[in-house]
Amino acid sequence: MIDIIKVLGPFILGLFASVIIDLRRDYKRNKRSKKFILNYLKSTILPELPKVELDYQNVKMNIENYSNEKIKVQVFETFNSNILKAIEPVEYYAIFKEKYTLLNEIISTIEFLSQNLPLKISNEFYDILNKHLKEKNKIGDLEHEKGCGYCLDNRLRIISIIDFRLNEINEVRDKIKTFLR
Repeated sequence: MIDIIKVLGPFILGLFASVIIDLRRDYKRNKRSKKFILNYLKSTILPELPKVELDYQNVKMNIENYSNEKIKVQVFETFNSNILKAIEPVEYYAIFKEKYTLLNEIISTIEFLSQNLPLKISNEFYDILNKHLKEKNKIGDLEHEKGCGYCLDNRLRIISIIDFRLNEINEVRDKIKTFLR
C-alpha cells in the first residue's frame, strides 16, 4: 500500500499542478483575446461605420439625382471581420458566454457589409446602366434614363439595397454599443 502511495503521490501532484497551469494559461489567453476583440470593435469598426454610411449616402444621392459626376468612394481596407474570425467560435463562447450570440451577429454583419461596400454597389449600378445604354445606343441620353422602365427599375433596386445597407449599419452600430457595455 505504501509503495502505491509513493508511486501515485507524485503523479497525482504533477497532474494537479498541470491542470492548474493549463487553467491559468487559458484564463490569460482568454483575457487577452477579450481585450483585443473589444478594442478592435471600439477603435476600428465603430469609427469606420460613419464613414461607410456617408459613402452610401453619397452614392445614393448621386444615383437619385441622375448625376454623371464621379464621386470618391473609400475602399475601407480595415473594415472587415477577418481579424475577428481568426479566433475560433469555441473561444468566443468561452470568453463571452451569454454575449456569444450577439458577437456572432456582429461578426456576420460586418463580414456582409465589408463584402458589399458602397464602391461595389456604385460600380454594379453603373455597369448595368452603361451596358443597357450601350445596347440601346442611348449613351449619355438622360431622357432615356428617366423614362426607361429598365433604367428606373435598376435605379430603384439599387436605392433599396442602399437603404437596406444603411439600416444594417445602424443596427450593427447599436449591437456593438450594446456588446461593449
